[in-house]
Amino acid sequence: WLGRPPPSQALSCALGGLTLSNALFVASAASLFRLAQRLGLSDAVALRACLLYALNPATVFYSAIYTESLYTFLHFEALVHLLGDETTASAPGTVLSTLLLAAATFTRSNGILSCAIVLAVRLRGCARGCIRGKVSGSGGRAAPSFLVGGSQLKLFARQGLLAVAQCFFVLAPFYFYQVAFQLSWCQSYRSALESQQVAADGAAMEAKLDAMGAGWCTGSPFVPKVYSSVQSSYWNVGLFKFYELSQVPNFLLALPIWLCTAFLVHRFCATLFPIARSKRAWSAHLVRLLDDSGLFGQLVLCLHWALMCAISILVINVQVSTRFLSTCAPLYLFTAQLTTQTDTAAHLKWILRFFLTYAALGCILFPNFYPWV
Repeated sequence: WLGRPPPSQALSCALGGLTLSNALFVASAASLFRLAQRLGLSDAVALRACLLYALNPATVFYSAIYTESLYTFLHFEALVHLLGDETTASAPGTVLSTLLLAAATFTRSNGILSCAIVLAVRLRGCARGCIRGKVSGSGGRAAPSFLVGGSQLKLFARQGLLAVAQCFFVLAPFYFYQVAFQLSWCQSYRSALESQQVAADGAAMEAKLDAMGAGWCTGSPFVPKVYSSVQSSYWNVGLFKFYELSQVPNFLLALPIWLCTAFLVHRFCATLFPIARSKRAWSAHLVRLLDDSGLFGQLVLCLHWALMCAISILVINVQVSTRFLSTCAPLYLFTAQLTTQTDTAAHLKWILRFFLTYAALGCILFPNFYPWV
């Protein structure tokens, strides 16, 4: 090729991985733009969200050979087809969103948390079938009425079956991957021990496996244990297991994304649910949420984001919190909305400085093999 020797296989794989990651980064930005439109945001806000996403605090991982770009593309595109009345009610939209969420779980394990979004969407489908808003009073407030009949029960059954089926497919890659791994490797371990004439007694075999660091091979191979075992043994993942004095620097590294999440979630919820002094006002909010698919979608993604933030604080290695939460669409959508509000200029400047500082530091430190989020 132009008189030069062909690149080595390793270099070819590296160049291919970089090209694929960056192409998927661009594709995920396009999916984020479509998601913003689906949620009822203007094109200007959607464009600003994509610009923020391009310079997100963990942007270096989206351009490196990591799975973040692929995961966010699959996740954002699935949300485009999952959130919306016309796609939620249609068979093609349901099937496509489910397959995309399943592929996202196969890419990264945190895809299993998408089940919370699926359940919320199906719960809304049930609620819309039995709650009807009526205009009453001089203020025109919506006073909902609750209906239960044969058609509502059929709707509940249909939505329940869809929720079970969708969650099954979302969780299936996480389950079957571990089971396949355990069936393959545990059989190899057992065969190796038998060749060494280790006692065939079950208790002795399990003790030997545990001593080899393969304690996840004990018990039934159809109960997934390898992922949690490896995470706990080698990464110290577990409830409050990372709460050690030596980890204070990592907590400080994760603090900006936690503060950013807390502020944006609180502001969105405070705007969506202003202090209501009457039952009728809360009823109006409920009817509004059920009727507005875009607003409901924003609320669901906000709660999903809060759930992921809680997990990052309590369970996982806190130093990866920024990368973990960078896959949440509201981080960019809600920040982009701040650009249209005059009373949040100081907060917006702080968030933008956080984005730019972490993006720049990541691009410098990570390629030079320094620890980063």
